Amino acid sequence: MFKVRSYPSSVRWGGLRRTGKLQVKGEKGVTLVELMLVVTILGILFSVGSNILLTGWKFIRLSQARIEIQRDARTCLDSIHRNLREAKYTSVTIYKSTETAGANNPPCSLISFTNIDGDEISYYQNRDKLYQKIKRSGAIQYFTTCLAEKLRYIAFSYPRTDDETIISISLCFERATYAGGAKALQLSIEKIRLMNE
Repeated sequence: MFKVRSYPSSVRWGGLRRTGKLQVKGEKGVTLVELMLVVTILGILFSVGSNILLTGWKFIRLSQARIEIQRDARTCLDSIHRNLREAKYTSVTIYKSTETAGANNPPCSLISFTNIDGDEISYYQNRDKLYQKIKRSGAIQYFTTCLAEKLRYIAFSYPRTDDETIISISLCFERATYAGGAKALQLSIEKIRLMNE
């Protein structure tokens, strides 16, 4: 007769025990449901995290553009204000800058004057740059300095037609931010009084 030998279950299944789950001897594993749950949670975290990072990056770019615009505008306005206060109001002329860019410059984008020391000073827009041109008294040539870039618009005007000693300046700068966007800031100084004749 035949005798049936019984083997332990670990031998019968090639080293694997059958306990309702497929497990390697002495090691624990994860189920497919647990794995899918972890992948879903990680996907949600990455999507929320990327949105937070993108929003933070946009905020940083906007803040940086705002700081650069304010810095350039203040520097330009301080220089113009300081020199214009020393101008002889009878020497001030305001007209459209035709330097290089010609028709692309806005009206009233150039101011030229002589200060009390006899220096000839001009501020003008050429494309997207603001220039200062100075000829010191007794000098032969002009010295031109670029004060700022990314200038969108500058205008000099007389806010009151009955008073030639008051001049208004309006500046508008812009900077690139994100995704092709631009941030513009307009600063203006009203009523710069020219103190000299």
